[in-house]
Parts: sequence; C-alpha cells; structure tokens
Amino acid sequence: GVPRLHLSLGELEADPALRKQVELLGVSVHAPKEALRAQALGADYVTAGHIFATDCKKGLPGRGLDFLRAVCAAVDIPVYAIGGIGPDELADVARAGAAGACLMSGLMTCPHPAQAVRDLREKLP
Repeated sequence: GVPRLHLSLGELEADPALRKQVELLGVSVHAPKEALRAQALGADYVTAGHIFATDCKKGLPGRGLDFLRAVCAAVDIPVYAIGGIGPDELADVARAGAAGACLMSGLMTCPHPAQAVRDLREKLP
C-alpha cells in the first residue's frame, strides 16, 4: 500500500512482484553487476555504496569514486551515491556521474541540522 519503496537487491530478487506494487522502486547495490540486475528487475534508481569511509560501516574502506563511476556507466537509471558523503564530496560525486548523493549519519549526528543543510546547498555543483 505504499507508493515508494527502497530495498536491498536480495529482497527484490526474493520477491520480484514487489516491482508491480509500487510506483517508484529504489534498490541498494554494492557492485556494477548488482546495479544491472536491479535495473533488469525494474528498479527506477539505485543507491551505490559505500563510497567513502563511514561510521555506518566502521572498519570497512569506502569503495571509492572509480566504483561509483563503474556503477553509473553500467546502468541507464539514476545512481545515487551513499556512504561518507558530506559537503566537500558533492562535486566529486557529481563528476563521477551520480544523479545525487544520500547523506545519513552526518545529518543524524550533527548538532545543527539546519546549518548542515545550508552548508550542503552552498556546495552543490
């Protein structure tokens, strides 16, 4: 009964009929071939990550901008970068071909969210 849904590739593969139940479907991916599979299953967009080191994935190095470029080149749907992204990374993420960036922990843990959003807007390419 929800119009928009974001899930893992594994969840979509387990129940491909979910595509028909929503207007907008996003899928999290961690490799270019996963992005291709998500697209084939009807994803409207993918989130690719984690791009940079992040507290959400403590101890795991980020996959980097080359990874992001490879995912963007692999599919025809929008790719949104996620993982360790802040204002200073937005331009690099855009140059890599991403349609946008997702921010989580940086916004959830900052003391002044309104200022953080202003800082992000100033850095938009």
